[in-house]
Amino acid sequence: MTKLVADLHAKGFKVGLFSSAGNYTKCKMGKKEIKNPGSSGNEVADAKLFVNTYKIDYLAYGRGMFTNKKTQPSDLTSYATMSYALSNAVADGKNANPVYFSIEDY
Repeated sequence: MTKLVADLHAKGFKVGLFSSAGNYTKCKMGKKEIKNPGSSGNEVADAKLFVNTYKIDYLAYGRGMFTNKKTQPSDLTSYATMSYALSNAVADGKNANPVYFSIEDY
């Protein structure tokens, strides 16, 4: 991923990723449903990975899915947690660029 992002940056492109505040995200590929891990509980580690390793420019962040609805934090809390984690990763990182943070609420 790091090389791909570096190659795209070298060509003048900005690079973004999608993650979610849930335990996982779901998407459909044809008739098959695919689950990918979300950032819930891993916001700090994910933010450091996205910002300081991958060097992304944009993060779209959705609500996602939770395996246990009883432990699901509020959307506002989830979004704020990732926002702070991104801000800290940018502040702590070497050569870290600002990251545009987009909240997707559906």
